[in-house]
Amino acid sequence: MLFVVLAIAFVRIIRMSDDPFAKIATSAAMVWIVGQAFVNIAVVLGLLPVLGVPLPLISAGGSSLITTLAAIGIVLSFARHRPARAERVVRPGRMAR
Repeated sequence: MLFVVLAIAFVRIIRMSDDPFAKIATSAAMVWIVGQAFVNIAVVLGLLPVLGVPLPLISAGGSSLITTLAAIGIVLSFARHRPARAERVVRPGRMAR
């Protein structure tokens, strides 16, 4: 269920962003992480043959964990830079800061 929550968060970041590169990079990271989780869970349930794919953020393995965390960090940096869609509305009699 946590991978579904992660996928929903990635989709929200994709929809929020105006930058095409941010959208493509975020969707690529989402497909990579969620796809890897799907394959691992399917192997554990016996639906797929053993492939040796680690479960992202859970399974032991330094290089897989580092690359997954780096991808999530890049996506989080895209989420921090929200586009300025509308100018701030100033009420009459007040000055904008």
